[in-house]
Amino acid sequence: ILLNGDTGATKTACAYLGMETLRRQKVTIIGPARARNTWPKEAEKIFKKDTKPDVFTIESAKDLDNKRIEEAKYVYVSSELLATAWNNPNLYPKMITALADRRQTDGIIFDESDEFRNESTKRSKMVIALISRMRSLYEQRDNQDIPMVALTATPISSSLQDLDITMAL
Repeated sequence: ILLNGDTGATKTACAYLGMETLRRQKVTIIGPARARNTWPKEAEKIFKKDTKPDVFTIESAKDLDNKRIEEAKYVYVSSELLATAWNNPNLYPKMITALADRRQTDGIIFDESDEFRNESTKRSKMVIALISRMRSLYEQRDNQDIPMVALTATPISSSLQDLDITMAL
């Protein structure tokens, strides 16, 4: 699903509620570092205290060892950290293992998907690799495609090709 709306149009809340409606238990959120604090704050606003899910934010490579990756209902990872992992022979497998294999993601939210227009960037390559692995593992477990929501305020900047990566995922 591609969810387009202006800044402040409650795309974050809609993504949360979509995953809750589908009863997803281990949702991975991929987005820019500048938005990582938005997700826990929005959870505070939209969920009742007794139903508020755990939202874990990965801020650095050392967080990939944290047990909350496997336990938290929502895990946020920045696209900048993913870009760092692309050419790093130690971080790349650690990132894939933590977020796909150990976590067993059953839903993906792709925040600010418009930032992934160029498929030749490290960030885009890593996102494609990570989501491909998550999708493959999910299909093996549940025999269907993994639910994914892409959020953007600017789906098309210059041409329809701006949507290529988002729609390919």
